Amino acid sequence: MPTQKPITICGVDPGLAAGGAVLIEKDSGKVLAIERLYSQINKQRKEATPGDANFTESMHRAKMISDKLLGFVVMHKPRLIAVESFVDFGSQKKMTNKAGGAFFAKDRWKVPMTIGYFSAELERLRIPIIYSNAQILRQYTDEISLLTGTHTEDIISPNDHLLTNDHLIKASCHADWA
Repeated sequence: MPTQKPITICGVDPGLAAGGAVLIEKDSGKVLAIERLYSQINKQRKEATPGDANFTESMHRAKMISDKLLGFVVMHKPRLIAVESFVDFGSQKKMTNKAGGAFFAKDRWKVPMTIGYFSAELERLRIPIIYSNAQILRQYTDEISLLTGTHTEDIISPNDHLLTNDHLIKASCHADWA
């Protein structure tokens, strides 16, 4: 009797400057693959862009991240994609940077733009997409704390030592939640 292929889910944390995608096996939580999502905008290209350079730069960033995510999805063929949404972000006035300083999230519009860009591309692949509210990360506070920092051994699930940054950890939470 043939064995059934395990259900795989791709979790995505888009981020503002960088993000992450993580493929997990649903039943075991095993991390099967990771992808760091980032873009590099050529400064000369940005300065030479006519019109709204900030918007055009963001569009190019969204395309770069989308292309990278699409390549990951085509390669691994997840059954479902869980993407962090930012619909509720307007209620938050300030964010804290890594140094502990507060700053206003004036550029956060770029993240929904990126989500929209790759969601439209992913729709063509006919893979269901679930948009998870960023608040679900509160359910994973203990797990996030355990996984944050350098570790070479698995702590919670098989291969979780591959989750080497905040975006990959959060992307795995979105996949697990789905």
